[in-house]
Amino acid sequence: MIINPEVVSKSTRRLAPKLRGLLDKAAKSIRDVNSPERLRMRMRQLSADGAAPSGVELERMLGDNDLVDLNYLERGLEAARAVCRILLGAASGTRRGFATGFMVSPSLLLTNHHVFPDDAAAQGSLIEFSYEYDLLGQVKPTEQFRLNAARFFWAREDLDFAIVAVDPEPIFGRNQLSDFGWLRLNPELGKINELEFVSIIQHPSGQPKQLAIRENQLVDLGEGEAMLTYVSDTAPGSSGSPLFNDSWQVVGIHHSGVPRKNDKGEFLRRDGTPAPADADDSEIQWIANEGVRTSYIVKAIAQSAPAGALRDEFLGTTRQAKTAVVKAAGIAEGKPAERAAAGPEPTVPATGEGVLINVPIYIRLGGAPQISFPKTEPAAPAVIGKVPSTPAGEDSAEEAFVIDTNYSRRRGYDPMFLGVDVPLPSLTEEAMQRVALDGTRRGQQDSHVLKYHHFSLVFNRERRLLFFAAGNFNPSKRGKKSRSGLGSDHWIPDPRIDRALQIEDKELYAGTDFDLGHVVKRQDNYWGDTDEEAVYSNWDTFHYTNCTPQHLGYNRASEGGLWGKLEDYISKQTAERDGKLAVFAGPVLAASDRVYRDVKIPKQFWKVLVTMAPAGKLQAYGFLLSQAELVRDMEAEFSPGEYKQYQVPLKKIEAMTEVRFPQMVAEADVMAEEPVESAREFLKLESLAERVRAAGS
Repeated sequence: MIINPEVVSKSTRRLAPKLRGLLDKAAKSIRDVNSPERLRMRMRQLSADGAAPSGVELERMLGDNDLVDLNYLERGLEAARAVCRILLGAASGTRRGFATGFMVSPSLLLTNHHVFPDDAAAQGSLIEFSYEYDLLGQVKPTEQFRLNAARFFWAREDLDFAIVAVDPEPIFGRNQLSDFGWLRLNPELGKINELEFVSIIQHPSGQPKQLAIRENQLVDLGEGEAMLTYVSDTAPGSSGSPLFNDSWQVVGIHHSGVPRKNDKGEFLRRDGTPAPADADDSEIQWIANEGVRTSYIVKAIAQSAPAGALRDEFLGTTRQAKTAVVKAAGIAEGKPAERAAAGPEPTVPATGEGVLINVPIYIRLGGAPQISFPKTEPAAPAVIGKVPSTPAGEDSAEEAFVIDTNYSRRRGYDPMFLGVDVPLPSLTEEAMQRVALDGTRRGQQDSHVLKYHHFSLVFNRERRLLFFAAGNFNPSKRGKKSRSGLGSDHWIPDPRIDRALQIEDKELYAGTDFDLGHVVKRQDNYWGDTDEEAVYSNWDTFHYTNCTPQHLGYNRASEGGLWGKLEDYISKQTAERDGKLAVFAGPVLAASDRVYRDVKIPKQFWKVLVTMAPAGKLQAYGFLLSQAELVRDMEAEFSPGEYKQYQVPLKKIEAMTEVRFPQMVAEADVMAEEPVESAREFLKLESLAERVRAAGS
């Protein structure tokens, strides 16, 4: 789901008058809310396209049984093949983003109008199949195809869909477009009834293909209307995804979400409080989702789309005989390195034929270890992102989420950033035995250091959290976008270390009062000599390796944001050198940390700010923040309490952690002469201002 303010607003206005009743309806039975005629229509549809419904299917359709037959999974995998990731702007080299789409005929792709509002947006983009994980959790090889809007393009804003032609030949590789098949859009009514469940195959936030399976209950069929309403697990990036019934027939296309609001019309966060204007969509409490019905899309194309061979091709697929036989070419397998070494290969001949029911699709859940771009752009980085909906340069919440997949060009923390050599902190000898190594640089002396744009970190493979991070902050080169303009938070694993070592959202954070807390802050890292560098640097902070579980009352800016205020204040006090900072930070990984969801939760976090004072000497400031009161009883309901901030000597941080600071940093500590147990509690930043001035005089 792409956060498009205009689309969300329309969906909200449409559903607001009846939303409470729709949510109450979910507690009823399927027989209570559907007429006998609707149930009979649904029964007939179970036998469509040559399918033979089992007793379990019939019981499930009536709401009497929640089990599924084993072939449900096989049918889903077949259906998944035709679903692809859309790389917006990748063909033109301008702006980049992502969405989801799917083939609806041998030549035509369907997605949202707000993804492709015009033919130019489509023509400048690519689509990518098989971007998914294999059985071992590795990303599969992918195939990319160019869109051909000049051959066919048509879009309807009122129904929020766009349909566009795709070139049949891949940019390179062995699989043709025909190898991935298509999803039939059945124009007949009765494919799903209210209170049944829909499944959604999608690329949320541009990630490898995922399946929201039967956790999406249809609460309004929209009789006489074009929209379906359902409670769903869709995530950002799901715009353009197909909605399936339990027989894997397409019943609609996902296009928008509906947020919960208070009496003042303000969006609410998951904790029920009003969301700030710059809130990320992950903070918003979404209560329903909306999709466009298949029958309305087919009818619109039949009545109004440009006449010609491709429109006829599409309409022909919607009227296929119920025992349609689809030729299935084998999808090429093999590791990316093996395929690259072998060079481009011709299309693999068909390995046989098979009878396809309803969903004439041959699709692999897909993922690519590395995204390949056209030969005209050999250096273009792979990207994952949010679909841009405004002209380049405008400040919009739809700015693309962009990841530079060339990890080898990340330089990491710069020790000479302040004009003198300020090395990385080190670890104790024992701690070094527990570091995770960069799999792309094994054998190198610093392979335990994971490098990103403007920062580096060292990761603890036993605690599955970082030991520390070290970053450079240059406020004079900040990027031009606001936080809301950069788009919604989206976290991804770092491919250089084992994914199992990284604590992901669904494992710990989902459904709790823990935020995915940045150690290197996004706003601090959002800078660079070019806009591209600044954007890459911003999104680099969203690797799970840079994340720690932080209680929302401690982490969020709207709850105080002491870390950010502290850094801003020191940078202002050192404005004679452009406010540059070297920042070291990390969690206190104590043996006494309590376990929650099999993860030990740090109670305290430390930060060291190193700067060149106006007097021309290096100064270091050590700080300790505690969320101990907030996580004291992790089995009970969370309720935000007070969190405290202290200035401490660096030797106190060393005593509490396995991190060791360089000698020159330790000597620059403004509290170096104070006892190790010293701790000054900060209630106001004005007290820090006096210390900064005194140290620089």
